[in-house]
Amino acid sequence: MPVDGAGGGIGGTEIAVAFLTGAGRVGRLHYLLVNVGCTIGIFVPFLLGTTVDPATGEAAQMPAAMGLLLVLLWLAGMWVGVANAIRRFHDCGRSGWLVLLCVVPLLGAAAGLYLLFNPGDPLPNAYGPPPGAPDPNAMRAQLAQLEAVTAPYRQAQQGDGADDGDPRAPAPSAWAADALTFDPDALYRENPGLAPPR
Repeated sequence: MPVDGAGGGIGGTEIAVAFLTGAGRVGRLHYLLVNVGCTIGIFVPFLLGTTVDPATGEAAQMPAAMGLLLVLLWLAGMWVGVANAIRRFHDCGRSGWLVLLCVVPLLGAAAGLYLLFNPGDPLPNAYGPPPGAPDPNAMRAQLAQLEAVTAPYRQAQQGDGADDGDPRAPAPSAWAADALTFDPDALYRENPGLAPPR
């Protein structure tokens, strides 16, 4: 399932998408860490749940509730692991259905090594932008904010009288003649009330 963009922040929805669905892309390190976490999350409770009777040396009976909890943990870990592998295939530009190769004994090992060592597509593909790429919607919002902030300065440079005596508008000398280059030092010299960013 193709995705339009990457999440800019971490919230409940982004975490659910990251761990429960196969949508989007994930890099090699994330793939490795999630697989290690799933392995620990599945096998450690099984090891803790199996006890040996010290008197006889035989395995003790596990309570039914503990067995049910372990089965639910195993199912959850498998779901997260499969979703993680699908997202990793997406990062490599491949269909998520290739995750079915993982159930074939020798092909599963080869697919796991492929996912672990093959670098993903460096550019956006059909499944979204590369992992860690900035959110295009957030970038558009930042550009719109920048446009709104710089509009009075451009209008003052063009001399269309749109500043209406706005004290925040800089003298036209802050802008170069082509209106594409801007001298911030001139802006701060001509407007002592403005402070340069730190």
